Amino acid sequence: MRAKQKHGMSKTTEYRIWTAMIQRCHNKKTPSYRSYGKRGIQVCDSWRKSFLAFFADMGPRPAGLSLDRINNDGNYEPANCRWATKHEQARNRRDNVRITLNGATKSPDQWSAELGLSAHTISRRRKEGYSPEEVLARKSFGKRHIRIREGNTIRDIDRFDQEVFSCTLREASTNA
Repeated sequence: MRAKQKHGMSKTTEYRIWTAMIQRCHNKKTPSYRSYGKRGIQVCDSWRKSFLAFFADMGPRPAGLSLDRINNDGNYEPANCRWATKHEQARNRRDNVRITLNGATKSPDQWSAELGLSAHTISRRRKEGYSPEEVLARKSFGKRHIRIREGNTIRDIDRFDQEVFSCTLREASTNA
């Protein structure tokens, strides 16, 4: 029988992070198992077998950062893990909305920072059924633009469309 390897790090934050990672992926009795192990997320063999392998790949945890998987559906393994801020982790949740435009897929928060639009505007436009191009357009649709849903069809109407405006004028002149 092989003696367990001693590393003197069992009281460190990195060691607690390592054990929690293994528990949530491989222990069915852990409450968070359903969000990790049950979804098929596993810890790679080298990390599962050795804290020192995990520590060698990840290094010491920088202050204020926590372990994050880059691809939320991927395993805990060197190519898919990083130390990340709370803000980076919030952007990387599996329930986040993603918007794809010209081959780039980002969260509304990331698009907001890149384009200078408010995240609220992006979310509102998305909920109103605008296309990704319209959601991320810098122009304001303001009160001139109306979006009408008719069953599965969405119609865009410009309140000040020339044709509508001239019809209104004709009606007003005939009634006078």
